[in-house]
Amino acid sequence: MEENCFLCHPGKVTQCFRGAMYTAGRECDDCHGNLLAMGGEFSYQDGHTREPWAEEPKCGSCHSGIGQEPVATIAYNPADPAAEPLPPKTHRFAENPNTLYRNSLDNHAQLGCESCHGSPHAIWPNRNPDANDNVTAMQLQGHKGTITECNTCHEPGSFPKGTLNGPHGMHPVNDPDWNDEDGHGHFAEKDNSQCNNCHGDDHLGTRLSKTPVDRVLKDKQGKILATLKAGDQVACNLCHSLQKSFSD
Repeated sequence: MEENCFLCHPGKVTQCFRGAMYTAGRECDDCHGNLLAMGGEFSYQDGHTREPWAEEPKCGSCHSGIGQEPVATIAYNPADPAAEPLPPKTHRFAENPNTLYRNSLDNHAQLGCESCHGSPHAIWPNRNPDANDNVTAMQLQGHKGTITECNTCHEPGSFPKGTLNGPHGMHPVNDPDWNDEDGHGHFAEKDNSQCNNCHGDDHLGTRLSKTPVDRVLKDKQGKILATLKAGDQVACNLCHSLQKSFSD
């Protein structure tokens, strides 16, 4: 990319390849299409051509919010010369309708997507541990990457009855009230399929339930329920049997 797109747009000094997308092996054309698609040489399905700066790749084209599904690596149908973004399978990680990522707000206190994820071409974390891009997350939550720690903004114990109203429909993270069976049990009893998108149909965890740092999960009494290393997938049977998980 440094020898084509970056020769002019936006320039080598800008260093757009800084974030998690590049670390995962993604390049410009995986999201934007090739230069002919970028230039509007081909029409979208409804007959109009791409409007520069106003029509951009969609997060939901690849990020469905279902952790047990394979991750899409191209945001459009490879057979489509216009590289029209694929519609999201779910809206869990999609932008607001007809709104760019940088202008989209989550239902969680109307926070901008960039508040927790960073700017479009520098999605946190930057693979360089000393990069300026990581400073904000380090200062706010103590580790790099997406802002996932509820106590970044909320006092400990803010959700004694639990909640699924966090960003993207999340529950409280590493919260003793939630970890306790009484904290999340009634949510599972009501509809344990709510757990499946992140923890899998088998409740053994998916990439969406990976912990970004080492964690010690405790209940309200301070009893240690589980100890995890960074990258471990949080599964239901860390604390109780799968039979209990599904019988609820």
